[in-house]
Amino acid sequence: MNKGKLIRSITSLYCGAHNEELRQEVIKEIKTMTNNDLRLFMNNYLREMFIGEEATKKGYGYEDVSSFFKWLSDYMDYDI
Repeated sequence: MNKGKLIRSITSLYCGAHNEELRQEVIKEIKTMTNNDLRLFMNNYLREMFIGEEATKKGYGYEDVSSFFKWLSDYMDYDI
């Protein structure tokens, strides 16, 4: 899965899409990334979605990162 599709897929699932096939595909992709690749991906994703300048203009902030990590743990079976 390319990074663009992964970003769209995670965002869709996080926003409430119910698609078990997509969920499993994303879980597999995340779990097969190296620690460094996952770290880089998550840093970029979190900045873009929650803590970057544009995200903060939309009302997002660091507290949303906490909610996202909880979602990763509870729904995506992945603890960071």
